[in-house]
Amino acid sequence: MVTLGKEGSKIYTKNKYFHCPAMKLKAIDTTGAGDSFAAGFITAFFKKNNLKDCLKLGIQSASNCITKFGGF
Repeated sequence: MVTLGKEGSKIYTKNKYFHCPAMKLKAIDTTGAGDSFAAGFITAFFKKNNLKDCLKLGIQSASNCITKFGGF
């Protein structure tokens, strides 16, 4: 898995590759964005979502984080 900031994120497996673009937002503060992405991805993964949906939830979580000041 690779996070690319405003370019989204990518995940590579042995046989597949997925890219999910980032949401178009005005970033207020990027503190905690990576941790928020990881939390969203891991939550979706443990709920047995497919990898593309895991990336989407990770991006949604990070996007929510960067629209506020501080690592929320």
